[in-house]
Amino acid sequence: RDEASTSGYDTFMLDYVAPWPASLVLSRRALTKYQIVFRHVFHFKCIERSVCSTWQTLHHIRDRSMTAMFAKLHKLTQRMINFLQNYLYYVTCEVIEPNWHAMSADLDTARTVDEIIGIHDAFLDKCMKQSMLFWPKILKRLDRLKATCLRFARDGERFADAARRAKAEVTDAVTATKLGVLEEEMTAVVSDTQSQFDHLLEDFLNVLN
Repeated sequence: RDEASTSGYDTFMLDYVAPWPASLVLSRRALTKYQIVFRHVFHFKCIERSVCSTWQTLHHIRDRSMTAMFAKLHKLTQRMINFLQNYLYYVTCEVIEPNWHAMSADLDTARTVDEIIGIHDAFLDKCMKQSMLFWPKILKRLDRLKATCLRFARDGERFADAARRAKAEVTDAVTATKLGVLEEEMTAVVSDTQSQFDHLLEDFLNVLN
């Protein structure tokens, strides 16, 4: 990836140096699995925040002349947020949390270090598998959906900036003309993105089934 296009959340990562004897359980291999799960959830959350932030920004510069375009924009934004939030809920509340409780209960009955390591490794593997991190076909489709949502958020921010500049023009006629051009451009972006997102989401659901 081009360094100029790499953002902070693309490179952000938590790490931990486990002291002895915790390092027997929290090995480098185990910590790498934690990092993979963390990055996966963190990236989804960042994109969800980007889409929500873009919608709030666009809502503040809403103009009566753009009612039809904003209706389509709202529909697409809500579909994206619904997808992102539902997936995050699934991973955090239906995968990680119940598996964590199950691991805690199993650890209460463990008698040896090997049993503890085995229970902990099983927890991580279950989280990764149920979060669909072991399936390249599914991951590829998730990445495409995320990329589409992020690209739409950035397009929305650019549109909002351009609309604010247009409203700062000296004459109402110039403002109206520029806003009209912007509306046509954003309507085309929304239409293309809606079609692409629907196709990618349908493809993702078909692979799950």
